[in-house]
Amino acid sequence: MNKIVTLLFLSIAVTAVSAQRQSEAVPFTSELSGLESSVRTSGDTLANFALDEPCAADPIIFTSVGGGFVNGTNGYGDLEKVQLIFLPSSGTGACNEVLVFFGGKSVDGDGTVKALVYEVAGDGSPGELLGESDPVNVSLCDTAGLFTAFPIGTPDSFIDIFFAGIDVSDTYPTGDSIGVLSTDDGCGNGEEVWEKWSDGVWYPYVGEGTWNLNIALFIYGVVDWEDNSPPASLDDAWAVNGGLTLHPAYPDPANQQVSISYGLAEPSGVELTMYNQAGQIVYQWSGQQTAGEQLIAIETSQWPSGKYYYQVAGAQGILFSSLMVQH
Repeated sequence: MNKIVTLLFLSIAVTAVSAQRQSEAVPFTSELSGLESSVRTSGDTLANFALDEPCAADPIIFTSVGGGFVNGTNGYGDLEKVQLIFLPSSGTGACNEVLVFFGGKSVDGDGTVKALVYEVAGDGSPGELLGESDPVNVSLCDTAGLFTAFPIGTPDSFIDIFFAGIDVSDTYPTGDSIGVLSTDDGCGNGEEVWEKWSDGVWYPYVGEGTWNLNIALFIYGVVDWEDNSPPASLDDAWAVNGGLTLHPAYPDPANQQVSISYGLAEPSGVELTMYNQAGQIVYQWSGQQTAGEQLIAIETSQWPSGKYYYQVAGAQGILFSSLMVQH
């Protein structure tokens, strides 16, 4: 994996602006860790279905002509950037973690960023704050294709849709900068991406005086459904996507070993990938499998205790979930 050269932050002048904002698109050359949105599950759902579109395969880091990054710290003094996230079916849930793919940064005083979750107000803008993460230093945020995980402390519930994003306001006093990856212009809906300007007011990405970009941010929400009970047994489907069926990991929490079980409606090449909370791949297996139920046992005795994510990808679909390792 080739690491992208970190873009240098120019000068920051915290000013309001009425003229149209100007940006430049820079292709992101590193390969992302490959997370995809899954359908609704009885446990965690990785949500941002805007990023499942084919045009999202080539991430972009947008720089601002005014200095810095469109989707982060910049010369306009923007404070927050959020993505509207739709869920595949109606229900009540809570976003317990936000996963963010950053594409560029510069570190001077090593300020911090944090993730935020908002409900959706009546006018479609971010409304009441539902939860936020602890601050994370800019130096610890990955910009080479891995996600940065932001656990959300005791989030409040939402129904059907919510906003997830980042607060970069603490990077200005320290002279740091950081930007979130996005799709290219035309691959997304600018009315679903909002930013809080230096005047404390929310604005969408399209409209007079804005960036006029129709994009989607590479921000995922990990949703825990509150109105679903766990499967009655390991034979029950925990998630279904096309001809791919995912069952609960067992045991969860795992100690020495964990079994990942899934079903295939027809023969398919399959790739199983597991990530730690830093977005690093800790296990990967791929191969051709016949139709029917499959089980892969993974040794976890040497893994540090904590939360892990796993993705099962085949010709019939992609599903994602999480598990705990506890020693």
